[in-house]
Amino acid sequence: MVTRLPTLFLSHGGGPAFFMDPRSAGPFAQMGKGSPACQFFASLGRMIPDEQIRAILIVSAHWEETEFTVTYHDGSQPPPLTYDYYGFPTEMYAPHMVYPARTDLKVADRVIELLGTAGIPCRKDRKRGFDHGVFIPLKASFEDARFPVIQLSLKTGGDGDVVPTYLINTHTQPCNTPCHAFLSHATPISTSYPTSAIDTSTQAWMSHLMYVWVRPCLLCVPRVY
Repeated sequence: MVTRLPTLFLSHGGGPAFFMDPRSAGPFAQMGKGSPACQFFASLGRMIPDEQIRAILIVSAHWEETEFTVTYHDGSQPPPLTYDYYGFPTEMYAPHMVYPARTDLKVADRVIELLGTAGIPCRKDRKRGFDHGVFIPLKASFEDARFPVIQLSLKTGGDGDVVPTYLINTHTQPCNTPCHAFLSHATPISTSYPTSAIDTSTQAWMSHLMYVWVRPCLLCVPRVY
C-alpha cells in the first residue's frame, strides 16, 4: 500500500517571538506568548498522537547547500543549536533557549536512500546544528523534545526548494515507520532587511504574489522530477 508522510507547512513567525512577552516583543508582539499563532503550535503537540510519530523530518528555509544534505549525528548527544537571529533579549539564546532533541540515523539514511532512488545526491553533515527554523516551531509544539529530529537542507538555485516537497509527498514508507515531515519558514515572504525599508503597499503586493504562488504548490500533488 502506497502511503505518504504526513506533512505540514509551518510559518514559524519572527525569530523566537513565540517565547517572548508581547509587551517586549516590539514588531513581533502579535506573535508573542499566548498569541493565536503560538496557541496553534502548542495544539500540534496535542493533535498528533505520539504513536504516530517515530521521528520528525524538517526542511528549514534557513539552510541551503550546493547539494541536498541531512544532519547526521550519532544520537549520543543532542545536536547543537544555531541561534541565527539577532538583537533579541539574552534569554532567547543559550543557555536559556535550548531544545535537546536527538536524531535517528535510520531515518536519515532512509532520506538519503529515497533521494538516491530518484537520482538526487544527498550528503551527510555531522557537525551542523539545528537552526531556528527547526527548534523554534518544534519547541513551540513539542517542548519536551521527545521525538528524534532530522533536518534536510534546501539546495542552492534551480528547483532546490521544490525537491524536498517532492521527496516528502511522493515517496513511500514500506517499513511501517511513522514519521512526520515539516516544511518550515518564517513567513511565505521573508527578507534579510527591515520591512520598514519597504512601503506598506509594496509589502502587501509582494505578499499577495507569494501567496498566489505558494498555495497551489502546497495543495497540489507534486509532479515527478
